[in-house]
Amino acid sequence: MSDTSPENSPDESGGGDSQNKRLSDEVGKLEKLKQREAALARLLASVRREKLSALRSRPLTIGVVGYGRFGQFIARTFAKYGRVVVTSRSDYTEVANGMGVKYLPLSDPSAFLAENLDVIVFAVSIMSFEKTIKDFAPHIQAYVSDTNKGALPG
Repeated sequence: MSDTSPENSPDESGGGDSQNKRLSDEVGKLEKLKQREAALARLLASVRREKLSALRSRPLTIGVVGYGRFGQFIARTFAKYGRVVVTSRSDYTEVANGMGVKYLPLSDPSAFLAENLDVIVFAVSIMSFEKTIKDFAPHIQAYVSDTNKGALPG
């Protein structure tokens, strides 16, 4: 004897076919979404390559505050990839010139900031870090306010 309960009886209106069609439509929609996703991933990769190319065509100008051993290491490393401007309490003009970077005295932070810096690296000792940041902060705030420059564009 066969079970003819509603759950097991064949749908006379073709419900099995409509369920298969719905399932097929969902699979088709999923495949289309996957294709769109793959196309967007390719577009994003292309945009990222173009952005990287644009960034490489215009090297960064990197400012280094503190030109002791660590600051000189940072400047020497970054000089391979962009323009470097350094500042320090001591006069390092000769060392900077020999390294191919520009030196400006720390006593004139406005001149340092006027170099159109993209990045500023603080390479000072841990003992003078807090004081250097506190001393530099008002100059950076004034520069950002006067020039309407801030973080690097994304």
